[in-house]
Amino acid sequence: MFEANDATGKKIFVRGETIDQLRQRGPFSCIFCKGEMRLKQGRRRPFFAHVSKCGGESALHKAWKDRIRITLEQRGLEVVPEAKGEARRYDLLITDASLAVEIQCSKMDSAEWLRRRALDQAAGVTTRWIGFKEGRGDIVRLDGWMKTAFFHDGFIDLVDEERLYRFTGSIPFSSRAAICQRHSLSLNDFLVYRMLPHGMPRRWSEIVARYRLRPFYSSLPMNVLRTPLYKKGIAPSLLPSICFLPLPALVLLPFHPFELQIALYLQLGDRPFEKERIASFLTRLLKSVKKETDSSSIDRIASEWAELVSIVGTRFFGPPHPSIEAARRSDWIMAGLLQGNVERE
Repeated sequence: MFEANDATGKKIFVRGETIDQLRQRGPFSCIFCKGEMRLKQGRRRPFFAHVSKCGGESALHKAWKDRIRITLEQRGLEVVPEAKGEARRYDLLITDASLAVEIQCSKMDSAEWLRRRALDQAAGVTTRWIGFKEGRGDIVRLDGWMKTAFFHDGFIDLVDEERLYRFTGSIPFSSRAAICQRHSLSLNDFLVYRMLPHGMPRRWSEIVARYRLRPFYSSLPMNVLRTPLYKKGIAPSLLPSICFLPLPALVLLPFHPFELQIALYLQLGDRPFEKERIASFLTRLLKSVKKETDSSSIDRIASEWAELVSIVGTRFFGPPHPSIEAARRSDWIMAGLLQGNVERE
């Protein structure tokens, strides 16, 4: 497990801390059964292990596991709870369909989700992951595994207001949040995946406007964004609209999507936004901050980016806008153009 209660009863996560830092917060107990836990060092990160077998699970986890199991059994499907597969255990396994269900209440990073996904694919098992929504309305705050699931699967199933929905069309507008489309989920949709319709968020130009008007700060290295921006004397609020494209594939990367687009614009200048240049920029950036992303994912992100640039055309490039009103008008026009393109498809 990657989470436990510390000596004060506060829930802690191993993410971003060394084993020596974590030891100072012990002793540790299980967040479910309250039993004693031991801190250990894994190959890649520390983790918590029970001193004796855990006999509990969260009430939320158990309630949804039972609810889904009963629904499936009422449809005549054979469901095995706590099923042991070839490589790992599943919350539920529908034996007739080789379909597993995992209810993810606790935090999980993208590396662990990818590890489990690879094990499932090797075993010939399709897994439906169910998470729990944070955020209001069509805004979803994304845990680590959710970002990766969106990138690879194109959707995630989340419990929202005591109902299960499928969220599609994730377009990130910060490093941890995305605007999505929420769909009611039938049992057939849950069992047999089909592509659900999604379009351009109607509020996209409003989201960009809020970003333009807020105080500017960046999590990217100084030499990647802030230094070139200030050297050119460009006010962030007046940047051209090409810096604010709705790019779903950027959900995978651990950066603010607008910061990435601004940095690329500053680097390329008048040169075309070609796939190879975008891929080279992303590869160098990830290497400079010591983040790992496979080349196929970089290639996909660069392809989507270049394609969207070709759709909007050259009218949204060019020098900074003369006023915030001109910038917002350009954003609104670009959003309308992209919405029209989605509707034609």
